[in-house]
This record gives sequence, C-alpha cells and structure tokens, in this order.
Amino acid sequence: MKNIFIRFNLMVLFTLLIIKFAVNPVIEKYGVKVIDKQLNQHYGELLKGPYFLIMHYYEGVSSENIPEKTRELQKEFGFPVNAVSLTSEELTGPEKKDLEQGKLLIRDEWKLYYQRVGHTKWAIKLGPFKDLDKGFGIWRFNTILWGVLICLVFLISLISAYPFWKNLKEVMHAAEHFGEGNFSARAEVSKRSPLKQVAETFNQMASRIGGLIQSQKLLINAVSHELRTPISRVRFGMEMLENTEDRTRIKKYASGIMDDLDDLESLVSELLAYAVFDRKKDFLNPERIDTVRWFNDVVAKLEPLAGEKKIELDLFRVPSHFRADAKFFSRALENLILNGIRYARSKVTINAEETGSQLRISVTDDGPGIPVDDMEIIFDPFVRLDESRNRESGGVGLGLAIVRQIVSGHRGRVWAEQPKGKGACVTILLPLDL
Repeated sequence: MKNIFIRFNLMVLFTLLIIKFAVNPVIEKYGVKVIDKQLNQHYGELLKGPYFLIMHYYEGVSSENIPEKTRELQKEFGFPVNAVSLTSEELTGPEKKDLEQGKLLIRDEWKLYYQRVGHTKWAIKLGPFKDLDKGFGIWRFNTILWGVLICLVFLISLISAYPFWKNLKEVMHAAEHFGEGNFSARAEVSKRSPLKQVAETFNQMASRIGGLIQSQKLLINAVSHELRTPISRVRFGMEMLENTEDRTRIKKYASGIMDDLDDLESLVSELLAYAVFDRKKDFLNPERIDTVRWFNDVVAKLEPLAGEKKIELDLFRVPSHFRADAKFFSRALENLILNGIRYARSKVTINAEETGSQLRISVTDDGPGIPVDDMEIIFDPFVRLDESRNRESGGVGLGLAIVRQIVSGHRGRVWAEQPKGKGACVTILLPLDL
C-alpha cells in the first residue's frame, strides 16, 4: 500500500517537474513573440507621457547643448537618463533607422528605452532599470511557490488517496482471510468508493468459491455414505461365500454382490456426469431436433423399463422442431421419466406444448407425490425423500440435480409442483430461440 502511495506522489512530482523544466521553456520560446509585441505596445503607451514632457524640456536647446542639458535632467530622475548620439555604435543600423523615423525603441527586455529629440542627432535613453528578478527575489519567490505547490499536491493526494487506501486494505484483508480458509470473509467498502465494483466482484467470486467448496464437502460426505452401503454389502456377501458350501446360497450371495457392483458402477457414472455438468458451462452442442420423433424415441427407449406401468405421451400444439443438445436433453427427460416410473403406481404422463416462444414439458406420475416444503431441495445433489437404501427405491440422488444443470445450460427452468389429485409433476420450460 505504501508503495502505491509513494509511486503516485512521485508520478505527480515528476509531472510537475516536466511542466516546470520542459513545458514552460517551450511555452516561453513560442509564446515570447506574441508577449513581446503586446508588452512593447503596453510600455510604449506608458512612456508617451514621460517622453512628451522630456521633449518639451529640450525645446529651444541647441544640438550641442543636449548632453549638458541631459546631465542636469538626470538629477530629477531616480533612474539613468542619458543622451546617445544616433551615430553611436551602441545602436544597430535598424535601430538607428527606427529612431530617425521617430519611433520609440525598446531594448533588453524592456530595460532600455530610446526616443529621438526632434530632428537632432541625439536620442534620450532611459534606463537601464533595475533588474526586478534580483531586486525583489523573484527566483526565490518562484522556488518557495513551487515548494508550497508540491507540498499541497502531496497533501491533497494524501487526503484523496486515504479512502482509496482504506478500501483497498479492506479488500486485501478479506482476500487474506479468505485465503486462510475463512470462506465467509467479504470485502465491505463504501458505496461511493471507486473500488466498489472490485469489492463486489471479489464478493461474488468468494460466494461462488465458498459455494463450490461447501458443495464439494457435501459431495464427499454423500459419496462416502453412498459408497459405504454397497461396499458393506459386498463385504458381507464375500464373508458369507467363504462360510457356506450350499450352491443355492452361493448363487444368491453372488447375485447380490453383482447387484451391489452394478449400484457402484451406476453411482460412479452419475458422479462423473454430475462433475462434468457442474464444472463445464459450455458442454452443450445445440442442434435442430424433430420434436415428435425425438419424444417418441425417448419414450420407446424407456418403455421396456416401465414394466407394467404405462408411459403416456401427449403432444399438444408442439413446434415441428426445436433446438437443444439432443444427447444431454434426452438424458434430462429420461431422468424425469425414470424418476416418475420409480414412484408411479400405474402410469407416467408426458405433456408437451408450445407456449409463446418456449416449449413446456411436464412429466407427471400418480405416485405418493412430493411434500410442498421439499419441492425445492429435490433438485439438490444426493437428496432423496425416501431415506431407505433398498434397490426398489433405487437411485443415488443425482438424477434431478443433473436435470437442473442440463436445463440451466439450455437457459431454461425446471421446477416441481403438485398436480390435481395425487402424484408429482416436474416441468421444464425451454426457450425456442436457443
């Protein structure tokens, strides 16, 4: 933080020095002609009166007596007054010509002034005037002025930088605490702070990372729980196989072990799918899909798994085509249908219709339904309202979580609701302009 403040002030100081020693000379060089012309006009106007009186003083004085008369006049002035011959080497050719034409001559940065006396060969020189820079310490004054200016710049920069410094330290401290494992750490800055957007971005990032870490912890806990049950059953089956020679029992235990291995394989498959959908936000490859054919293919694929339960398909005013990732969106619908088959008493109904610029898909079963308070959490990973772990209820609690990820990837929405009568209904709303 100190380095930032020091660098900022050094930059300001360097800028002032550039203005002082680089920009000012350039301005003086190219602006001096304009300024000189204006000042010459200004001083010329100021000296008209004094020179008028001085010329009146020389009326009736012969050319030879002008120097003597000038020495007498010198006593009345507080600055040098001299008579200079127009033939003097003190004057250049152009200057002599200007004086002969009656013009006022100004030299040496307005320190010397010349005016010809009538038609004589003499000119009255006023000056040189005292050097104001030396007489009044302008150089010292400028030095003090620049010193005060630099101090003011440092003071103003310090006052203006302090809130920025304070807010930046707040963000840094929040980042340090977050890095130390305090995932609830957030950066709190004032609403008018220029770092407000940075703090909000950090807080959003921290919330996202905190959520991912919390989700990872829940995932690890859930996976360990899900793995423990089939592994324990496999171990129990292996122990029973070692302690029996009855072929019927051996066949029974071996079949149970194979079922448990199938559960483990299903769990690993679901975990891999969930991890892919959770980490990759660009996993979709939308394509143009024939609506009726796609629904019929999905239903035909799952009908053998329904057993005695019926799968009814009702397509009402659906578009001829829609855009989606055929592979993943099929998986989402399959998960909903399989979930419906798992809990339905006799049938699962699939309704689809076009509503405005969206395709609405509902999967309804006539099972026991979902408690209203649980309709939100069923889309969280590893949530199963049926706490039993038997194979009849099945599943590892990732099906609906995967559905939500796939639908969100399609910029759609999914939710659960209570249909008329008994059962549960899960609805997908998919935009048609994907």
